[in-house]
Amino acid sequence: MSATQYAALVSIAATAVAISSRSPVTLWPAALQRVLDDNFGVVSACKIHASITTLIVAALGFLGLSIKGKFKVMKPKAPPTPLKGTAAESIVLYDFPSLPGVASVSHSVSKIHAFLAFAKLPYTTKSTSPDTGPKGKLPYIQHGQNTVPDSVFIMAYLRNTYGKGQSSGILAPMDAGKRARVDSCMALVEQTLPYAVGYYRVIDPQGFRTLPSLMNKLGVPRLLCGLIAATMRSQVSKLLYLVGLGRHCRQDFDWLLQRDLTALSALLGSQVYLFGDEPTDADAVLFANLDVILHDGHMSPALVDQVKQHDNLVRYTAHIRKTFFADKLKEQAALRRG
Repeated sequence: MSATQYAALVSIAATAVAISSRSPVTLWPAALQRVLDDNFGVVSACKIHASITTLIVAALGFLGLSIKGKFKVMKPKAPPTPLKGTAAESIVLYDFPSLPGVASVSHSVSKIHAFLAFAKLPYTTKSTSPDTGPKGKLPYIQHGQNTVPDSVFIMAYLRNTYGKGQSSGILAPMDAGKRARVDSCMALVEQTLPYAVGYYRVIDPQGFRTLPSLMNKLGVPRLLCGLIAATMRSQVSKLLYLVGLGRHCRQDFDWLLQRDLTALSALLGSQVYLFGDEPTDADAVLFANLDVILHDGHMSPALVDQVKQHDNLVRYTAHIRKTFFADKLKEQAALRRG
């Protein structure tokens, strides 16, 4: 191979890496093929079989994707979230497919089911996939012309839209002190429990064994359930590692979890709700996590047992299910029997 031919092949390889590192995954195979076609003369002159060259360029393409993944800066694509709408509009909540026994298979969506139930706001639910949402995740609501993603923004939007004139209940205005306490309590719930759900549902061996079955119940074809479950396990393990919790051994992780469960149990005490006789945003968040842990049927028993050490948290969850979700759960059970 002459120096000119060698230089040409290096140029092709560099082009392949550049294309794959800046193009969407779905586009780069065709782009790389165009590189080969445009340089067919060089490939032929080098007396290398075209299929071998294709494999080489494809390998370099994957290298480009790897480089892209390591240096890519994630940028938000969603527009600013609306924070208030018109009360006359109907509410549509977008959720995962229904899983019998729980308000939602996702604690993030369960927060909004609970908030809407506490607020006595009528709404309908539609099943969809996370990629349909403005931020690539669920939940989101459609309210007239407004699309509102993310549970935190949804709760703020609903309060701003429907809270005027409310003197009691979850929509009623709070003074700055109570608002700070409610927000602090939500932060306490969110710093460990959602990650514990991810760990004990996906990483823990007992939870992982039931994950393909859960995927199938949510509509994933049976042949793909194992592959998707394994992919989820890898993604969740990376997420837990990045946020710091995945760097702890199991014993240390459980210590952190039990610390927070003990604090939440102490905050609740003998009250009906975290802040007295009426539910707040914090109750929507706490209930959503506890409901998934205790009732979705696909959680490692190790996590369920940790929650059951706190009798008042179990009673609290049962009270909210009976008071606000009895009809929904009966309907799910009837459909399951049918």
